[in-house]
Amino acid sequence: MYGSEAYYSRSGDYIQMPPPDAFGSARDLFTVQARELAHWAGAAYQLNREFGARFGGTPYMREELVALS
Repeated sequence: MYGSEAYYSRSGDYIQMPPPDAFGSARDLFTVQARELAHWAGAAYQLNREFGARFGGTPYMREELVALS
């Protein structure tokens, strides 16, 4: 799916990405894709990581660290 932002939607179970030409390089595109795939892999039917219920909470921050690793 293309849009103006990159994110994983837990409720819809999809990854939203800007179009490839929105990125400065292939490396930038693949870096963002890999990060969103890391979030997707934490879904309940995958690795079942706790995402955290709100932005800025401790579980949310842990999930961001996992995705950046």
